[in-house]
Amino acid sequence: MSRITHALIAASLIGLLGCQRGNDGPKRYALKGTVTLNGELVPAGAITFEPSKVAGNSGPAASTKIVNGAFTLPRETGHVGGEQIAILFPPEAESGGEKSAKGNFKPMKVNISLPKSDGEIEVKFVETAVSG
Repeated sequence: MSRITHALIAASLIGLLGCQRGNDGPKRYALKGTVTLNGELVPAGAITFEPSKVAGNSGPAASTKIVNGAFTLPRETGHVGGEQIAILFPPEAESGGEKSAKGNFKPMKVNISLPKSDGEIEVKFVETAVSG
């Protein structure tokens, strides 16, 4: 093969690899919704959707802030669908080291199933009482 042929093959391969970079990873979906704890909107915090490996799901996790009980995940950083573990995180301590009464909870998890499409959901968490 001539040098020109080698150069054309190399350029074609580089071009193909370059075109695929924007599509790395699994398809992601937008999601918006509300988060409740014991039936009340969570005023602030964060939520993460992590694919459940136990249920055979895989892919990147998706996280966002909760503001006034609501969250929004854009498609670019959204969830991958399927069985997920939703993890609720409390808000960071306010200045002075005190949290609001409604923000005084430990991180907790719940199993949920998300569609492989854009959507809207209410994620419900329930604090379980510890008997002593």
